[in-house]
Amino acid sequence: MRAPRIPTVNWPVVVCNSCGLVSVSPHPVAAEYAAINDQWFSGVYGEDSDDEKIERRSSRRADIMWSRIGDSYPNVIKSVLDIGAGRGWGFEMLQKRFPGISMTAIEHSPRDREHLESSYGVEVIATNVSESWPAKIDNSGFDLIIFRHTLEHMLDPMDALKKIEKSLSNNGYAYIVVPNCMRIPKGTRMRTDFFRPVHLYYFNSTTFLQICEKAGLVAEIFGAEGEIWGLFRRKDNTHNGKQVDVGPTINVQQQLDHLQKRLSESAASDRKSVVKICARRMMPEWVIKTLRRIR
Repeated sequence: MRAPRIPTVNWPVVVCNSCGLVSVSPHPVAAEYAAINDQWFSGVYGEDSDDEKIERRSSRRADIMWSRIGDSYPNVIKSVLDIGAGRGWGFEMLQKRFPGISMTAIEHSPRDREHLESSYGVEVIATNVSESWPAKIDNSGFDLIIFRHTLEHMLDPMDALKKIEKSLSNNGYAYIVVPNCMRIPKGTRMRTDFFRPVHLYYFNSTTFLQICEKAGLVAEIFGAEGEIWGLFRRKDNTHNGKQVDVGPTINVQQQLDHLQKRLSESAASDRKSVVKICARRMMPEWVIKTLRRIR
């Protein structure tokens, strides 16, 4: 992969021969990866970011979440934990639907933590998801945990899912969303856009459900469109009796074929992007920042 925002990164992406899981290999060390995330997200959500655009996009995400889980969610939501909450795209909607709801977030960005506290009154736990969670979170028992487009960023996704399983209330559910590695739109630049230095894993519906089940989470509702999503309960909780349609199993060869097809289609556009990346590496940083503001 080659990333325009971080042109020095050029990591190999591999497909597991036994299960089809797509990942960066070898993984970067924790300190290196943390620095890359800081650099990436400072460009996306930093001081120069378009706050209005972010708010509009966040509102759409909240509406999409509730359209998926609202009719089927079996409980009144008394407490929610949003992991990697960003600007808090779900909190405003949940406050309106469940007055008095207890809201907690895990968020790394100081700017976003301040926004969550001042705008929504969220209790923010300033911690990295990959590190040990405070005992207060582990033992709270949340009715809803939101984990949207964060699992693919984890150095150890299994550890993160096990923490979620442990932190759910007896009747709690986790809303988990990841990009879909089998529904990559035609025309996507693969090496310079889809594969990103902040994503260490790429899931299809089969590999996603497998890792969730290994962590003790079972899908109550499931969908695999442009993104993969599900509402998950703890495996030891009583099932509601509904049969969940998770679609056909995706094998290793199907995953390989899809990636190779998209890589071949995007070869020319990726080459052009790589030329731009190389040119950018020779630019002074002040020129790059000026161009970003102009755009």
